[in-house]
Amino acid sequence: MKKSPLIVILLVGVLINAACGSGSEATLSPTPAQAEVTAEAQSDFTSTPTAESPPTFSLRAPTLPASWTPTGTQTPTETPTLTPSPEPVVVATANPACEPFRVDFEITQREINLGETLTVGWTPVEGAGLYRVFVYDITLQDLRLKEELLESNALAYTFAQDVFPRAGRYGWEVQPLDTVGIQMCLGVGEGVIIED
Repeated sequence: MKKSPLIVILLVGVLINAACGSGSEATLSPTPAQAEVTAEAQSDFTSTPTAESPPTFSLRAPTLPASWTPTGTQTPTETPTLTPSPEPVVVATANPACEPFRVDFEITQREINLGETLTVGWTPVEGAGLYRVFVYDITLQDLRLKEELLESNALAYTFAQDVFPRAGRYGWEVQPLDTVGIQMCLGVGEGVIIED
């Protein structure tokens, strides 16, 4: 007959509870084999237990014969000498044509009223084939509102008044592109406040 695990667990619990005693002292007499083990274990005590200290046991560690010698002795290794690493090679990755690329503050407006146009300007980049200019809403996680591609001779752009839906903080950026449309330099730009 197959018993369910729950019944087996309950039966084991009852048996353990009965063996340990539930409030009543139970004395068990050792079997002859247990008596021999007990007598042997008692001979290993190095001191007699007292109420103040727990019993201690002596451990019998194996001893090596007097003729034993270690084999494969190790000699100390020399400390490795550290050689300095060569100086890092610095490769110029910046395009020298980008050095003079800046916002032209003589043209750029930084504050306008709602319903007005916004004019922005920048300095030229030698070799630029196009300029990408865009305006974004700072309060809407830099959502781009308008983007235009301009010819290489354009150094300013005017955003129409209907680009800005409400008063607030906006930003603009311009990026120079080479003749195949790859961005040449990091973009430059500025923030603008549109007042109501």
